[in-house]
Amino acid sequence: MTCTILPGDQATLLGGASSTSGPTEDHGFALLDHPCSSIATGRVAAGTLWQDPVPQLHARVLIVDDEPANVLLLEEFLSDTATEVRGLTDSRQVEQVFKEFEPDIVLLDLHMPAVDGQEVLRRLSSARESLGFLPVIVLTADTGRVARNSALLLGANDFLLKPLDRTEVVLRVRNLLHTRELFVDLAEATRLLERDQKSS
Repeated sequence: MTCTILPGDQATLLGGASSTSGPTEDHGFALLDHPCSSIATGRVAAGTLWQDPVPQLHARVLIVDDEPANVLLLEEFLSDTATEVRGLTDSRQVEQVFKEFEPDIVLLDLHMPAVDGQEVLRRLSSARESLGFLPVIVLTADTGRVARNSALLLGANDFLLKPLDRTEVVLRVRNLLHTRELFVDLAEATRLLERDQKSS
């Protein structure tokens, strides 16, 4: 699920009882337990966020973070985005879990004990290359350029800064999953074309 901007008149068309007071127009709604907290009071100003359903993607997300609270938070953020989300707090198991789970995207904490995010990127490098485009989003509170540039050199595709913002997490994950989907579809079309050429 996501929230989109609606002007006042469109909000009224969605079933709200419109009311006008002075030069500022707002709309009253009977909204119970609405997930967009900014309109949970039932008073929706023109241009307020409104929730629209977003289709769930058939994708597997692997979260690697040594903090269980971060894993649980991301699992909750992405529950409506991907069909399967798996969390891992012991980065020493990442290669085995990656092979078994076959994720479509990895959310990877940069600073972890034992095996940190940069070492995980190194260990997954050959497996990712064999699968084509398999994106990795690095999670970090480090705003310094050295760590970020090192992760990019090792194959990271994007960054999310902590504390994490739900909307940003969902949008960045969905964008990269769409890119992976296009890559997979193109690879399959190429394979079928090559097969047809060989058989003709």
